[in-house]
Amino acid sequence: MTKKILLIPAVFAILFSLIIGMGCSKSVAPDPINDSISPFINYGDHSTSTIYTTVADVDFNGNELAANVFVQSQDGFSIIGLFAGNFTILEIYEDGSGGEDTAEILFEDITIGTLNNAGNENYLSLVLLRSMTSEISGLEANLQTAMLQTVTTKDPSDSFAILAFHSYDTLLVNFTRNIALLENAINEISYWGRSAQFMAINRAIAMLANQGGNKGMIIFGDGVNNESPYDQAAIITAANNANVPIYFVVFGDLPDTSNIENIANQTGAFYSYQRGRASYRAMINEMRGLQDNIYQIKWNRATPSGRRGRVEISTVYQSAIGISSTTALYYFEAP
Repeated sequence: MTKKILLIPAVFAILFSLIIGMGCSKSVAPDPINDSISPFINYGDHSTSTIYTTVADVDFNGNELAANVFVQSQDGFSIIGLFAGNFTILEIYEDGSGGEDTAEILFEDITIGTLNNAGNENYLSLVLLRSMTSEISGLEANLQTAMLQTVTTKDPSDSFAILAFHSYDTLLVNFTRNIALLENAINEISYWGRSAQFMAINRAIAMLANQGGNKGMIIFGDGVNNESPYDQAAIITAANNANVPIYFVVFGDLPDTSNIENIANQTGAFYSYQRGRASYRAMINEMRGLQDNIYQIKWNRATPSGRRGRVEISTVYQSAIGISSTTALYYFEAP
């Protein structure tokens, strides 16, 4: 099943009093199933100013459609206790005549459960790939910040390496648990040339073959490859044979969406246009096999069999600071 994820956050600084509900601490576990059509409000949360929504998967089961969704704060902590009233769901699909039909799923037609799985205790071996091509120049400060924030999400037992690529690939730092070494490598800046992205991916796969624990890589760049002897299909095959998911944090005005989508989707990963700790934490948690308080949202499907479409899930959450909303998109082809 094709997996595509875009994260589009929006924060509203105002408090509004039209939403009613009772607040409680973020540490209080939600009911296994809660179909409340009123949104959950948490006045005990004094730290969340922005939320991010990620759709991890969408599954069709007969007439039922289920989306696995997790919602996190700007600091990467799970937002738990949400009700049906916190979510707005649109199911948009081909109408068979070149256009689209849209079904808005009513709150009362949504069923919400939660999945909580501690995952495994394996450490993570991760390669961070950094585009340093001329197309990325001008975005170096943002890219640098994104990589530094990713490094700070590592556990003490995790081992990270950093590869850079332009017209060829360069190992900035080999696998290490030392955050200072990783930060020093990230602070090296030199942008020029074309993109040997596939060559760098192939090298990262070979490096990971000698590592233990769970494995993966995150690419920070625009997905462009114009200087490599490898093609997309070969890279996907090599990654899958090595059980290495390839994630993308997207930069650039003209990203190569074909490379980004196909490589991420077909290696069991996802990509994000949202650059923040919550996105990086979601990627790393998925590589570890963690299910971090995932909401399983179910409703009766509207999409006919064989049609392509997308699910748009918007989340609104009110903390003591104010109201935040975010929308996640997931593309599918209905069986």
